[in-house]
Amino acid sequence: ASTVMHDGRTTTVTSHPLGIDPAEFDELREHPSVLEQEREIVERRPEFLVVRVDRTDPSKNVVRGFRAYALFLDLHPELHGRVTMLALLDPSRQDIPEYSEYLAAIQREARSVNDRFQHEGWLPIDLQIGDRFHQSVAAYKQYDALLVNPVFDGLNLVSKEAPLLNGRDGVLILSENAGSHEELGEWVLTVNPFDVYGQAQAIGEALSMDAGERRRRLEALRAHVRAHDLAAWIAAQLADLDSL
Repeated sequence: ASTVMHDGRTTTVTSHPLGIDPAEFDELREHPSVLEQEREIVERRPEFLVVRVDRTDPSKNVVRGFRAYALFLDLHPELHGRVTMLALLDPSRQDIPEYSEYLAAIQREARSVNDRFQHEGWLPIDLQIGDRFHQSVAAYKQYDALLVNPVFDGLNLVSKEAPLLNGRDGVLILSENAGSHEELGEWVLTVNPFDVYGQAQAIGEALSMDAGERRRRLEALRAHVRAHDLAAWIAAQLADLDSL
């Protein structure tokens, strides 16, 4: 806690990162629409699936993420045809020119990567634009690596929601500038959002990580998210008020 003194008054300031409601996501796990979307993902997926779920907000750093994935493909020709990035992006604030232009830049970058690498039915980046929450939840269950690389983010709930549901001991790659990194950093692969090569290296590390280490990290993330849930977030604030 910190204190602010102004005009003879003292204000106490505390910080509690927002949690999620695990029960909501436990229910969603078996929702018929989620299961249907998951079947489609499983039918199309190759050996490895890299997932990102974001709004098309410039702060989410999608274009650099695609460039990092392209560099990863350059570094790992042995994985061509064996890995796909599934990018599920919700169009954000398209009435603002800068946001509209950024969505166009995202689409251009995905086309560029696919034009360069695709062959024999293999699509390196499967880019889907739309507000499809159940599809995102299904992708949470299926990722081998989850890329969350915002330039800056106040928190980032995807980094908390997805590990809770993942069934493949998937590895979270998380920007050091995401607010959630302060909580989750011990169990993720940390990246600088401006370092494209570092992100490419992290994708490779995530997909080649020892199975036991993958499981250890994911189980620790799950335990943290369940312990620091929405109810705990509210209780912590009430406890702060009580202490005053």
